[in-house]
Amino acid sequence: MADAKTIPTIKQGDAYSIPITLYFNGEKITEDLIPLLEEIEFTLGDEGVAPVRIPAAEAWNETLEKFLLPVTQEQTFALEEGRTTLDVRVQFLGGSVLGVREKAKIKVVDATSEEVL
Repeated sequence: MADAKTIPTIKQGDAYSIPITLYFNGEKITEDLIPLLEEIEFTLGDEGVAPVRIPAAEAWNETLEKFLLPVTQEQTFALEEGRTTLDVRVQFLGGSVLGVREKAKIKVVDATSEEVL
């Protein structure tokens, strides 16, 4: 799924979009294949955080040539300090759903303030 060699870090209370690269049959999914995708679902952590769904075309960033998965401050505050995972599934036109073979590992660091801005 992701092409990073190092484990990415999220700070509790961060709100931003996680950039990911998706592959299908070993080939990078590019803008040309976006019309074949309906929706991307991702789950951040195993602590019962609800999955988030986003239309694939809405998640695609042409400039970065990556999908951007938006996370909120509330979602990152719900993560325990230490390590967590990112799981991703893609729904194709026609209903087929495929998930990543291995969840991405993410480091979570503590925030001093626990206020939502």
